[in-house]
Amino acid sequence: MGIGREGASFVEATGCAVAVAPMAKGIFPERHPRFVGSFDMACGKLVWEFLEQADLHLLVGFDAVELTTDWTLAAPAVHIDALPNTDQVCFAETELVGSIPATLRALAESFTGQPRWEGEAIAKHRERLDARMREGAVRERLNPMDVVDV
Repeated sequence: MGIGREGASFVEATGCAVAVAPMAKGIFPERHPRFVGSFDMACGKLVWEFLEQADLHLLVGFDAVELTTDWTLAAPAVHIDALPNTDQVCFAETELVGSIPATLRALAESFTGQPRWEGEAIAKHRERLDARMREGAVRERLNPMDVVDV
């Protein structure tokens, strides 16, 4: 699967940070410099803390049924999906309903702003996230992150 050409172009054009829901793991490359993690999974608290710094959240194809924690983002949200947002937990101030690829393409082509986070801020977050994932590892034993690394 994946986010497709339009999604990748959108991320490159806007310089936005990307976090994914558990069911969307794999849709965006985790080694991409703009990937900040998966919320509601291992080390999800660090991902939520990072997302709390955002001035806007774009909820692309997101279904709040995936949340296991409270939805408490302070910044406004924009729902981008093929279907309207009917969820009462995950409120979006604005909705862009239609083809997700076409919407992302139009947004990328018209974007004139600047990224909220520089690459260095995201890299520091990723280093902190990686360090937290490796806490408790036992030397000379097989640890979960050893498997992920391979």
